[in-house]
Amino acid sequence: ANDAAVVLGTLRHMLKHIGTCDGRMEEGSLRCDLNVSVAPLHSKEPSISEGGPYQRYLPPGTGNRVEVKNLNSIRQVVLAAEYEAIRQSRCFAEGEPTKRQTRTFDMCTGKTFITREKEGAVDYRFLPEPDLPPVILSKAMLNGHTIGSFTREYLVELPERAVQKLIEDYHLSDDIAVVISSDPPAIAFYRESVATARKLTDMKIERAIANWLCNDLFALVKENSDDEHDATVLNSCVSPSQLGELVSLVEKGDLSTPIGKKILSILYTEQVGKSPSEIAKEHGFQVISDVNELEHLCRTVVLDPSNEKQLNQYKKGGKHIRKMEKFFIGKAMAASNGAAQPELLMEALQSVLGRL
Repeated sequence: ANDAAVVLGTLRHMLKHIGTCDGRMEEGSLRCDLNVSVAPLHSKEPSISEGGPYQRYLPPGTGNRVEVKNLNSIRQVVLAAEYEAIRQSRCFAEGEPTKRQTRTFDMCTGKTFITREKEGAVDYRFLPEPDLPPVILSKAMLNGHTIGSFTREYLVELPERAVQKLIEDYHLSDDIAVVISSDPPAIAFYRESVATARKLTDMKIERAIANWLCNDLFALVKENSDDEHDATVLNSCVSPSQLGELVSLVEKGDLSTPIGKKILSILYTEQVGKSPSEIAKEHGFQVISDVNELEHLCRTVVLDPSNEKQLNQYKKGGKHIRKMEKFFIGKAMAASNGAAQPELLMEALQSVLGRL
């Protein structure tokens, strides 16, 4: 059952990726007909088809396949396959033949019900559709190409190749590349974001942009989508160039990560159409990197009477030091509204604590 779900999920993803359909199974864009049959695990096990009265119904050691029609979700495929496997195994154990049948699945009961029986393979015949005449392909129709060369030239990039190219071109991990390619428009979005960032910095920024895209922007897209089918970067209010510039500012240290996340949220929710740099200036989001200012900030936090208990724990040393440092860093970062440069803030804090 799970193997069938994987096959259907892979096919659905491929069809969505190349733009053949939107994959909305519950709306009828894609449906699945499931064929199930059971057979003994070992061919030497006794079978009702070996010399028994039902030999003409069942091939040796196996049952006839049953077709479950018009399943409209991957979950239905799993449930229908599991039910049919159990039902047919019970028939096998009771010495009853599994006839060729067409069945339907009822989601409410979790059972399949017969709609019609088929006496033989002839009942599976395909009839020509009179309104769909055959298409005879010629080189003229294919712009001088053979079918093979035409498909190589014009076939849309398949998901596996898209993932591989992301890994090869940008040195991304397999997991991140798969997440990006799961939303086909995100591939071009990511490439454009990287191109923008490369114009602004010489730093290796490809993985950082991928992380911001997969973790932060995708989250905003999902939060602001009516359903899962609308959750695509095609509907993003943040452009590729805006994301590329934002991540480059964070990686260069001009913005802290918390401030970067605030700016991304402003870009998305307010749809201001401005650059991250402009928003940072308007809101006073510049990073605090002045050592004296950071030390003053840390000193204020450490000597705050409300933090006296934590300061005493820090002074005890040992296992308390690391824990209390994290506490004071969190307080200091909050006091700066996320504008403090993290590495310099830690140095300032350690300097302040070291002089107490």
